[in-house]
Amino acid sequence: MYRYQDIIVIDFEGFKGKPPSMVGIWEKYPNRNQPYYRVIILDQDLKGLVDIKDLRAIYVDLNDFMENIIARARRENKKIIAYSEHELLKFGESGIDISDCYVNARAETKTWFTINKIPNRPKPLGLKPVLKYLNYPALIDYGTQRVTEKIKKIKKELIRHKQDPTKLTPLAQENWRDLVAYNEQDVRGVVYVLEQIGLLKP
Repeated sequence: MYRYQDIIVIDFEGFKGKPPSMVGIWEKYPNRNQPYYRVIILDQDLKGLVDIKDLRAIYVDLNDFMENIIARARRENKKIIAYSEHELLKFGESGIDISDCYVNARAETKTWFTINKIPNRPKPLGLKPVLKYLNYPALIDYGTQRVTEKIKKIKKELIRHKQDPTKLTPLAQENWRDLVAYNEQDVRGVVYVLEQIGLLKP
Protein backbone atom coordinates (compact mmCIF):
# COMPACT_ATOMS: atom_id res chain seq x y z
CA MET A 1 0.00 0.00 0.00
CA TYR A 2 1.29 3.45 -0.96
CA ARG A 3 0.28 6.93 0.13
CA TYR A 4 0.23 9.86 -2.27
CA GLN A 5 3.44 11.24 -0.81
CA ASP A 6 5.21 7.90 -1.37
CA ILE A 7 5.11 7.84 -5.17
CA ILE A 8 6.04 9.64 -8.38
CA VAL A 9 3.95 8.55 -11.37
CA ILE A 10 5.56 9.15 -14.76
CA ASP A 11 4.66 8.58 -18.39
CA PHE A 12 7.01 9.17 -21.33
CA GLU A 13 5.83 10.18 -24.80
CA GLY A 14 7.97 9.89 -27.90
CA PHE A 15 9.07 7.77 -30.82
CA LYS A 16 9.81 4.07 -30.71
CA GLY A 17 13.54 3.39 -30.49
CA LYS A 18 14.40 6.99 -29.61
CA PRO A 19 14.81 8.95 -26.36
CA PRO A 20 11.53 10.26 -24.91
CA SER A 21 10.30 13.65 -26.12
CA MET A 22 8.37 14.58 -22.99
CA VAL A 23 7.26 13.24 -19.66
CA GLY A 24 4.18 13.77 -17.56
CA ILE A 25 4.57 13.58 -13.76
CA TRP A 26 1.99 13.22 -10.97
CA GLU A 27 3.26 13.84 -7.47
CA LYS A 28 2.23 15.09 -4.04
CA TYR A 29 4.57 17.95 -3.18
CA PRO A 30 5.12 19.11 0.43
CA ASN A 31 4.06 22.68 -0.39
CA ARG A 32 0.77 21.68 -2.06
CA ASN A 33 -2.41 20.36 -0.51
CA GLN A 34 -3.27 18.18 -3.51
CA PRO A 35 -1.16 16.08 -5.89
CA TYR A 36 -0.03 17.98 -8.96
CA TYR A 37 0.41 17.04 -12.63
CA ARG A 38 3.13 18.72 -14.67
CA VAL A 39 4.86 18.33 -18.03
CA ILE A 40 8.57 18.38 -18.75
CA ILE A 41 9.92 18.74 -22.30
CA LEU A 42 12.95 16.48 -22.81
CA ASP A 43 13.70 17.12 -26.50
CA GLN A 44 15.47 20.40 -27.26
CA ASP A 45 13.73 20.52 -30.64
CA LEU A 46 10.45 20.97 -28.70
CA LYS A 47 11.88 23.50 -26.26
CA GLY A 48 9.84 26.36 -27.69
CA LEU A 49 6.67 24.81 -26.27
CA VAL A 50 7.56 26.06 -22.79
CA ASP A 51 6.64 29.57 -23.95
CA ILE A 52 3.01 28.60 -24.52
CA LYS A 53 1.82 30.23 -21.34
CA ASP A 54 -1.46 28.44 -20.69
CA LEU A 55 0.16 24.99 -20.48
CA ARG A 56 2.44 24.15 -17.58
CA ALA A 57 5.60 22.85 -19.20
CA ILE A 58 9.31 23.33 -18.60
CA TYR A 59 12.37 22.09 -20.46
CA VAL A 60 14.98 19.88 -18.78
CA ASP A 61 17.84 17.98 -20.40
CA LEU A 62 16.93 14.29 -20.55
CA ASN A 63 19.91 12.99 -18.56
CA ASP A 64 19.53 15.75 -15.97
CA PHE A 65 15.88 14.85 -15.54
CA MET A 66 16.62 11.14 -15.15
CA GLU A 67 19.50 11.62 -12.73
CA ASN A 68 17.61 14.16 -10.62
CA ILE A 69 14.37 12.24 -10.31
CA ILE A 70 16.01 8.97 -9.31
CA ALA A 71 18.28 10.76 -6.84
CA ARG A 72 15.27 12.46 -5.28
CA ALA A 73 13.24 9.24 -5.22
CA ARG A 74 16.03 7.50 -3.31
CA ARG A 75 16.61 10.44 -1.01
CA GLU A 76 12.90 10.81 -0.18
CA ASN A 77 12.19 7.07 -0.19
CA LYS A 78 9.68 7.31 -3.04
CA LYS A 79 8.70 4.82 -5.71
CA ILE A 80 8.68 5.75 -9.40
CA ILE A 81 5.58 4.18 -10.94
CA ALA A 82 4.58 3.73 -14.57
CA TYR A 83 2.19 1.42 -16.39
CA SER A 84 4.73 -0.96 -17.98
CA GLU A 85 8.46 -1.57 -18.18
CA HIS A 86 8.77 1.09 -20.89
CA GLU A 87 9.94 3.87 -18.58
CA LEU A 88 12.31 1.51 -16.75
CA LEU A 89 13.88 0.52 -20.07
CA LYS A 90 14.20 4.15 -21.20
CA PHE A 91 16.18 4.95 -18.06
CA GLY A 92 18.30 1.87 -18.75
CA GLU A 93 19.02 3.03 -22.29
CA SER A 94 20.58 6.14 -20.74
CA GLY A 95 22.70 3.98 -18.44
CA ILE A 96 20.61 4.65 -15.33
CA ASP A 97 19.32 1.71 -13.28
CA ILE A 98 16.16 2.59 -11.35
CA SER A 99 15.00 -0.98 -10.65
CA ASP A 100 15.39 -0.49 -6.89
CA CYS A 101 12.80 2.32 -6.95
CA TYR A 102 10.57 1.23 -9.85
CA VAL A 103 7.06 -0.19 -9.72
CA ASN A 104 5.39 -1.61 -12.83
CA ALA A 105 1.70 -0.81 -12.34
CA ARG A 106 0.68 -3.23 -15.08
CA ALA A 107 2.33 -6.11 -13.23
CA GLU A 108 0.58 -5.05 -10.02
CA THR A 109 -2.74 -4.90 -11.88
CA LYS A 110 -2.21 -8.37 -13.35
CA THR A 111 -1.50 -9.73 -9.87
CA TRP A 112 -4.69 -8.11 -8.56
CA PHE A 113 -6.81 -9.69 -11.30
CA THR A 114 -5.21 -13.09 -10.68
CA ILE A 115 -5.36 -13.15 -6.87
CA ASN A 116 -8.94 -11.92 -6.77
CA LYS A 117 -10.02 -14.14 -9.67
CA ILE A 118 -11.71 -11.21 -11.36
CA PRO A 119 -13.93 -12.44 -14.24
CA ASN A 120 -13.81 -11.14 -17.79
CA ARG A 121 -10.51 -9.34 -17.33
CA PRO A 122 -9.54 -7.07 -20.23
CA LYS A 123 -7.21 -8.59 -22.82
CA PRO A 124 -4.65 -7.31 -23.46
CA LEU A 125 -4.09 -5.75 -20.06
CA GLY A 126 -3.19 -2.35 -21.48
CA LEU A 127 -3.92 0.84 -19.59
CA LYS A 128 -6.86 1.95 -21.75
CA PRO A 129 -8.72 -1.41 -21.56
CA VAL A 130 -8.14 -1.55 -17.80
CA LEU A 131 -9.39 2.01 -17.33
CA LYS A 132 -12.48 1.16 -19.34
CA TYR A 133 -13.02 -2.01 -17.30
CA LEU A 134 -12.69 -0.04 -14.05
CA ASN A 135 -15.12 2.64 -15.30
CA TYR A 136 -12.65 5.51 -15.50
CA PRO A 137 -14.73 8.67 -16.06
CA ALA A 138 -14.57 10.50 -19.40
CA LEU A 139 -12.01 8.18 -21.02
CA ILE A 140 -10.78 9.55 -24.37
CA ASP A 141 -8.98 7.37 -26.93
CA TYR A 142 -6.40 9.55 -28.67
CA GLY A 143 -4.56 6.61 -30.26
CA THR A 144 -0.83 5.97 -29.82
CA GLN A 145 0.02 6.44 -33.50
CA ARG A 146 -1.75 9.79 -33.57
CA VAL A 147 0.34 10.90 -30.61
CA THR A 148 3.63 10.32 -32.42
CA GLU A 149 2.25 11.99 -35.53
CA LYS A 150 1.37 15.07 -33.47
CA ILE A 151 4.84 15.24 -31.95
CA LYS A 152 6.42 14.92 -35.39
CA LYS A 153 4.33 17.75 -36.85
CA ILE A 154 4.91 20.09 -33.89
CA LYS A 155 8.64 19.39 -33.94
CA LYS A 156 8.86 20.12 -37.65
CA GLU A 157 7.15 23.51 -37.24
CA LEU A 158 9.24 24.52 -34.23
CA ILE A 159 12.47 23.72 -36.08
CA ARG A 160 11.29 25.69 -39.09
CA HIS A 161 10.34 28.69 -36.94
CA LYS A 162 13.44 28.53 -34.72
CA GLN A 163 11.46 27.53 -31.60
CA ASP A 164 9.06 30.47 -31.79
CA PRO A 165 5.71 29.04 -30.60
CA THR A 166 3.81 32.16 -31.69
CA LYS A 167 4.40 31.03 -35.28
CA LEU A 168 2.86 27.61 -34.79
CA THR A 169 -0.29 27.04 -36.79
CA PRO A 170 -3.56 26.80 -34.83
CA LEU A 171 -3.57 23.07 -35.65
CA ALA A 172 -0.07 22.61 -34.20
CA GLN A 173 -1.07 24.44 -31.02
CA GLU A 174 -4.17 22.27 -30.78
CA ASN A 175 -1.99 19.17 -31.29
CA TRP A 176 0.18 20.23 -28.35
CA ARG A 177 -2.85 20.70 -26.13
CA ASP A 178 -4.11 17.26 -27.20
CA LEU A 179 -0.73 15.72 -26.35
CA VAL A 180 -0.76 17.22 -22.86
CA ALA A 181 -4.36 16.08 -22.34
CA TYR A 182 -3.52 12.57 -23.56
CA ASN A 183 -0.49 12.33 -21.30
CA GLU A 184 -2.35 13.72 -18.30
CA GLN A 185 -5.11 11.18 -18.81
CA ASP A 186 -2.56 8.35 -18.85
CA VAL A 187 -0.77 9.61 -15.74
CA ARG A 188 -3.95 10.19 -13.79
CA GLY A 189 -5.24 6.90 -15.15
CA VAL A 190 -2.36 5.03 -13.52
CA VAL A 191 -3.21 6.74 -10.23
CA TYR A 192 -6.86 5.73 -10.67
CA VAL A 193 -5.94 2.09 -11.33
CA LEU A 194 -3.71 1.95 -8.25
CA GLU A 195 -6.55 3.34 -6.15
CA GLN A 196 -9.08 0.90 -7.58
CA ILE A 197 -6.89 -2.15 -6.93
CA GLY A 198 -6.19 -1.03 -3.36
CA LEU A 199 -2.51 -0.08 -3.71
CA LEU A 200 -2.87 3.67 -3.22
CA LYS A 201 -4.68 5.98 -0.85
CA PRO A 202 -4.38 9.70 -0.01
